[in-house]
Amino acid sequence: SINFMVMLILAIVVFGLAVTLTYRFMQQAYATQKDLDQQTRAQILDALDTGAKVAVIPDSINIRSGKSDVVGIGIRNIRDDSNDFKINVAFSDAFDKDGNDLQDPPQDWFVYPTTKTIKKFERDIARVAFGIPGGTKAGTYIYDVMVCPETAAYCEADPSNAPTQAYDQQIHKIYVYVS
Repeated sequence: SINFMVMLILAIVVFGLAVTLTYRFMQQAYATQKDLDQQTRAQILDALDTGAKVAVIPDSINIRSGKSDVVGIGIRNIRDDSNDFKINVAFSDAFDKDGNDLQDPPQDWFVYPTTKTIKKFERDIARVAFGIPGGTKAGTYIYDVMVCPETAAYCEADPSNAPTQAYDQQIHKIYVYVS
């Protein structure tokens, strides 16, 4: 009976230590993720401060099937006529590791604000959240990103129309590597 009590106390102590270590590990992982988000935000703001009107950072992300990640779209407003911008993210292409086209392109893998209001001479960041469903085929998925003035008649990430409608006269790419 004394042996049982000693074993029970040791088991409770070991279990308590395991819970404590797990909790500390999770706190550290969360703090690291927060730092990465701050680092990405700083990179976007630096790109905007050096003259870019639009910055997409990171432009490539690795995501495991069933997981999610975020990309930042920075916009610097130097317009005189409006403070509103349209944001469009659209699927462009997908292929597997051998370069074969993947059929059935993904539809609703991402969430992002479709409009952003930024005061003149200020800059801001919109977040595009990619959530990859479980069971997704491994490969490279390419998305086109276009930012347009709110007054643009057409704001679709279409290469034939982008130079005239896009705020910075270009279509940006996001490469999503799914494993």
